[in-house]
Amino acid sequence: MHDVLSKDHLRQSFLKKRKALNKNYVLKSSVDLRFAIKKFNISAYENIMFYISHDNEIPMYDVITYVCKDNSSYVPYVNEHDELVPARIYSGSEYVKGRYNISIPKELEIVDNKIIDLVFVPGIVFDKEGYRIGYGKGYYDRFLNYSSPVKIGCCYSWQIIDKITCCESHDVKMDYLLTENDLIKLL
Repeated sequence: MHDVLSKDHLRQSFLKKRKALNKNYVLKSSVDLRFAIKKFNISAYENIMFYISHDNEIPMYDVITYVCKDNSSYVPYVNEHDELVPARIYSGSEYVKGRYNISIPKELEIVDNKIIDLVFVPGIVFDKEGYRIGYGKGYYDRFLNYSSPVKIGCCYSWQIIDKITCCESHDVKMDYLLTENDLIKLL
C-alpha cells in the first residue's frame, strides 16, 4: 500500500500519526532507544552529531545523555545560507528555540561538516533499504551528500515501511535504523 504513495502523502499521513502519540509512549521510547543503541560500538566514533527531538520525534535525550562526550558531540543548526551545519554541544549546554522551533545551543560553536563521522538522522518515514522521508527541505540530504559519516536513521518501529518508491537521486541511504526496539544494520 505505502509503496505507490507520493512523498507528500506519506509525510502527512505519518506526521499525523506521530503527532497523536501518547506522551508516556514517547518517554518510554526514549529509554528503550538508549538500550537499543548499546548494540552499536559508538566508542569507535570521535565526532557524533545528534538531533534535538521535537514534535514527538523519537526522543534522543537519553541517547545524548548516554553518549555525549564534551568536545565531540554536535547537533544540527541551519545557518544564514540555509545549510545544515554541526554546532558543538557540551553536557551542560543551554538551548534556545531556533528556526522551525527546533532547539539549538544558546552559544553557537559551528564546526566543519567533514569532521562528523557518525550522525543520527531523524525522519518521518524510512524504508527497509534505509531511504527516508524527512520534512521536505532537503537539509539532511545536502549535508550527507557533502560529508561521509556513518548514518543512523532514528524512528519508531511503526515508521518503517517496505519500500519508498518515490526516492530521488539526491536521497541518501542510511547505514542503520535505530528504533525503540532494535538497531538494524542495512545492506
